[in-house]
Amino acid sequence: MEEQKQCPYDKSWFAPHRSNQIYASRENQIAHKNERVRKEKELTKQKDNALKKNRRICEVLVDAEKKEVVVTKDYLSGSGFTFSVFNGSAKVEGVVATCIYEFYVKRENEQFKIGRLDGKY
Repeated sequence: MEEQKQCPYDKSWFAPHRSNQIYASRENQIAHKNERVRKEKELTKQKDNALKKNRRICEVLVDAEKKEVVVTKDYLSGSGFTFSVFNGSAKVEGVVATCIYEFYVKRENEQFKIGRLDGKY
């Protein structure tokens, strides 16, 4: 009697053609991977979208001519900026600032200084 394995995607039993075969068919393997990726994207979508929006706001404020800009919290809030979403930190002028890709955001009193990081980020 051939060894039977259970497919992790559709739970069907099958006789593997190779010793390392995990799925009953290539279609099941692809469908299972797509399902996993879709679930993973759903978990990160909200924060990724907020991060992208924050980056777009920084990009508009700090264009090619300006090295940095100082804005109020109200201005950023009105632009739709999400203050709780960042993807890094960097030392800027001796102080640790939060980062959004190539931009840093540094709080100074009741205002925020936003600038573009030099070099690698």
